[in-house]
Amino acid sequence: MDTHPSFTALTLFLALPLILYAFYGLFGLHSLHTRPPSKPQGPIAPIIWTYHATSLTPTQQQQQQQQQQQQQHALDTWRRHHPTWRIHVLTPDTVHGYLHGLPNWQNAGLLRAPALWEDLVALHVIYEHGGVWLESTTALHQPIQLPEKEVAVVPLRPHSLIRRHAFAGQRRSPFFRHWRDEYLRLLQYPSVTHYLQSIFTITPLDNLSPEEHVTALALEHSLLKDPFPPESIATEGVFRLS
Repeated sequence: MDTHPSFTALTLFLALPLILYAFYGLFGLHSLHTRPPSKPQGPIAPIIWTYHATSLTPTQQQQQQQQQQQQQHALDTWRRHHPTWRIHVLTPDTVHGYLHGLPNWQNAGLLRAPALWEDLVALHVIYEHGGVWLESTTALHQPIQLPEKEVAVVPLRPHSLIRRHAFAGQRRSPFFRHWRDEYLRLLQYPSVTHYLQSIFTITPLDNLSPEEHVTALALEHSLLKDPFPPESIATEGVFRLS
């Protein structure tokens, strides 16, 4: 059976950055890079962070009401599995009290879109404070197993992009600094598509939602620019999510 051209291009588009990074890690090419290995900032803090947006329009308010039950269920699972952990639920009214490097929403350009703004909050909070980021409707099936590593992420099969709804890291980790800084480059572009076209020569966007994958693709691009020791990243056995 013939493979559709756009599917083939999409697969290459999603897989190429991670293939290059895996090759780099497998053959130890990081030894050629001038940046020394990251110094751990202590264990990943037992703190869960999330964000609850405030709905402005009637349609958004209706959607928020539909989400509230899912959010409450998620919170219940976090508390059940981690009764001694701190849980911070950030809102538009409180977020800047915790995150001093976060731009004002009014000046965030295309990052004002709800999903993109939430990802911007997530990257800032893990870099500035450390801990675990969970999207607000993400329930836990079992306790989080914090690794003795600097970063924990969940690969998205089959392309191995990073899932947006759960990751963890030590405070001030270069991994999250580089990811955050690359993501902030979106402020320089009129659209997500223009940003993606600036970092990839192959841009088969027909079957791809740019907003859905841009956070993960920004990470892949940041790793190509500023390689991070693969042995400092945990990808298995940390999260069991719904």
